[in-house]
Amino acid sequence: MQKEPLKRFLWLLAASSAALACLEGKAFAVHLADGVLPFGQALAWNGVGIAAVAFSLKRVSAAHGQEPFIKAIAALMGSVLFVLSGLPIPVPFLGTTSHPTGMGIVSLLVGPYIAILVTLVALVLQALLLGHGGISTLGANLVSMGVVGSLAALSSFRLVRGLGGSKMAGAFVAGLLGDYLPYFATATILAFGVHGTAAFGSVFLAILAAYAPTQVPIGILDGVLALGAYRFLTARRPDVFEHLKDRGLLPRYVR
Repeated sequence: MQKEPLKRFLWLLAASSAALACLEGKAFAVHLADGVLPFGQALAWNGVGIAAVAFSLKRVSAAHGQEPFIKAIAALMGSVLFVLSGLPIPVPFLGTTSHPTGMGIVSLLVGPYIAILVTLVALVLQALLLGHGGISTLGANLVSMGVVGSLAALSSFRLVRGLGGSKMAGAFVAGLLGDYLPYFATATILAFGVHGTAAFGSVFLAILAAYAPTQVPIGILDGVLALGAYRFLTARRPDVFEHLKDRGLLPRYVR
């Protein structure tokens, strides 16, 4: 095993996380805050989120999720997700912020079930520590980022490979769509909650238009990050992928 390159990679991620965590700024971002959604809708999305978490816990538990290796890689991905999705970038005219999602990186490296679980942890910590998102809207935020984000990333990777694209092209598109589609999902959820007497379509498009100036380049950054992480691990530690595949946590088509 090539332990030294992996150690350097982990140290780099840890150092970057520590530095980025020290940046000042209050984040609101794509995560919906408490009170934004009507009570009934928030409750319904929490029910969907609970079902997704329960299913993911069952799959991870069946795959011997208490193994030190799986616990360590999940903790690492949780740290990456917490930092990336907690970086506030102001959105013009909307009074809120935008941010990378990191779902391409996480989903390609550990699969959808761990991705959903670490997204939940990141969202809870961000809501409690950073005022980023809310507790009552936790289910909606989990569905848009964790469920939609991970499925979008993995599906787009598979689609690119099925069309004859390279693995690296697939990784980039996974990062790109793992960023963009959660914003589409959040815009949909938010538009349903706040459109009132206005047309749903116009509110939905207005939300997307407000996020576009910042989120379009951020999505490209997410794609580059996913490509870099995927390239590094496929070259240095292919055994990471095989270990998770053998336990049914990572789809076979990823590598």
